[in-house]
Amino acid sequence: MRMEKMIEVSKNARRWNADGRAAVFCKARDAFGCFGNMAGGYGFTDPATGLRWSSSEAWYQAQRFPHLPELQEEIRLAGNGFLAKKIAHARVKESRADWLAVNVELMLAALRLKATNRRFAEELLSTGDRDIVEFSGRDDFWGARPQQNNTLMGVNMLGQLLMLLRAELGGGKPRKRGMAATLL
Repeated sequence: MRMEKMIEVSKNARRWNADGRAAVFCKARDAFGCFGNMAGGYGFTDPATGLRWSSSEAWYQAQRFPHLPELQEEIRLAGNGFLAKKIAHARVKESRADWLAVNVELMLAALRLKATNRRFAEELLSTGDRDIVEFSGRDDFWGARPQQNNTLMGVNMLGQLLMLLRAELGGGKPRKRGMAATLL
């Protein structure tokens, strides 16, 4: 049986630099847009099921509904992350009861699966030890919102998970600021 790493990340908002030293992304066409879950061209096969997924967003959204396999399949076949999210959010009230307790772990699982795509893994590793920050105008949990002085404020959970995944892949060390990797 494989030991899974349990990742603890800070759920506290903080300031992130948005200058040229950070890998900041917002849209798929951005320089670091591949880090977004909507980015196309980074499909993967889930080894647990043998199913092919077009995006990490589709896989992640399908995990809301383990009790609704037909809906999971509709989400998987949506064709892209935007459509997958739209289908899932139309039935968000039917999400699994523990969704808010497991969604961060499931996002990390989605990113690990995405990293089986060699091109994505190489792009992630190419950031070295730079901060990875999702620029968002409205979501300061998964991303960070713009502030004055070229900074962003938020939890930046997606960015934190990407930096931890990069460390797992051998491209850097987890930052000390509230992040630690521990074994279960």
